[in-house]
Amino acid sequence: MTAALRIEAESQRRSSTADNVIPLHERDYASQARQSSAQPKLRPSTVRANKRATQASVRSLPQPLSQPLWLQMLIYAQKGSTVLMVSSVAAMLSVYGWTVHIQDSWGRDYQKLQSLLQQERQLTTSNEALKQQIAKMAEDPSARMALPAPSQMLFVDPAPVREPQVIETRQPDVRSSQNAPLGY
Repeated sequence: MTAALRIEAESQRRSSTADNVIPLHERDYASQARQSSAQPKLRPSTVRANKRATQASVRSLPQPLSQPLWLQMLIYAQKGSTVLMVSSVAAMLSVYGWTVHIQDSWGRDYQKLQSLLQQERQLTTSNEALKQQIAKMAEDPSARMALPAPSQMLFVDPAPVREPQVIETRQPDVRSSQNAPLGY
């Protein structure tokens, strides 16, 4: 910071000297304009005193003192606990998300199970109703249903046994596998 103030003071000094450089043909007009301006005239001793006051008020900052060991340990403990806290929050959020996902998945699967159980009950009821209807139709003499008799059965002759066919397997071309690149 001290260096910045020194650079700033030097740049102001340079700019003020650059402003004071007036070409010869304009000197008379410039001196008249300066005298007629509303700024009070300062004596050179006052200007020097102001420069000294600004230079004296700018002091360099003291060097930071080394921190005691217990303070350094507390700072390290704070950094470690911050890292631990951030990682535990991340773990907690991931576990929370996993729990919500599992509950949502379980809820959807439970609804599917309930739907399947209801369909099973409906199918069982329909199956029993069909069995009951067929039993009533069998009791009705006008349905012309009869008990199966061995004389009315159809017998199908088994197909003749065929010998298994031998399928020829082609051996891969050895030359084509040698030209194939190994990296693919």
